[in-house]
Amino acid sequence: MQTPNSMGRYGGSGANECEKPISMRRSGGTGVNECEKANSMRRYGGSGANECEKPNSMRRYGGSGVNECEKANSMRRYGGSGANECEKPNSMRRCGGSGVNECEKPNSMGPHTAPAPNEREKPNSMRRWGGSGANECEKPNSMRRWGGSGANECEKPNSMRRYGGSGANECEKPISMRRSGGTGANECEKANSMRRYGGSGVNECEKPNPMSHCGGSGANECEKPNSMRRGR
Repeated sequence: MQTPNSMGRYGGSGANECEKPISMRRSGGTGVNECEKANSMRRYGGSGANECEKPNSMRRYGGSGVNECEKANSMRRYGGSGANECEKPNSMRRCGGSGVNECEKPNSMGPHTAPAPNEREKPNSMRRWGGSGANECEKPNSMRRWGGSGANECEKPNSMRRYGGSGANECEKPISMRRSGGTGANECEKANSMRRYGGSGVNECEKPNPMSHCGGSGANECEKPNSMRRGR
């Protein structure tokens, strides 16, 4: 039987490395498994440590042998040497640095820095923001949607079809539209001069003031209240 000081559990001779408390495997004693050493172990960048697990000089923070894509200060993501252009924040592709993909430059992109940029993704002068060659349907100021030249009448908000602008479909005009007696309005739907209220061209039988019911001209004699056939 083993004694408490020399036994396996407390680091005595013949003790299993994994059970030693002071010099054991977990605290970097001899024979310790590199992956479990606290001070010099693999996890904290000691010799033989796996680069991907070092906290100070490890791969993640740009130490030697670090994978470019994981460096914090000079890594690929922040434009360091060897960085993938598409991930640089200051001079990267997205902000117009050299080698930038034209379609992602916000300030000097597209037509200002390279020939034949992808019109579709330009932010300032791009197709989407009304630059030359922009698709009318994606322009915000003069685009089809906001009534600019070449805009589809049905999508204009100010003078569009829906609000009675030129070329607007009569049935969708709110102010002078068909329903309120504007030009081209269907007589039967005019509010002020429509058929229902005695406007010109109104069917005599539906006029409220001089209509047949109240003895107006052209009224059916049988329906005139004052001078009608019935009361003469």
